[in-house]
Amino acid sequence: MISSPHDVAADAACRRRSGFHRAQEAFDTNLGPAHTEALFRRIDADGDGSPTVDELLGAVPEHYTGTDEDAPGNLLFGAF
Repeated sequence: MISSPHDVAADAACRRRSGFHRAQEAFDTNLGPAHTEALFRRIDADGDGSPTVDELLGAVPEHYTGTDEDAPGNLLFGAF
């Protein structure tokens, strides 16, 4: 069966989302599925359903040096 480009893109987005959820479990962030999904959407700044490397890397300094308590990066690796 040949998949449509839309099916391929949807499958890839599903895998990225699943991988993000697994990474949050590995980082032991203690976020439930709903909070992990909310974090995924916040880090995905352009809302295309797939956080880019730049979007993810932008959240890292927020975690370590940011002063905005509501910044997405503060949840990326769990409580500091």
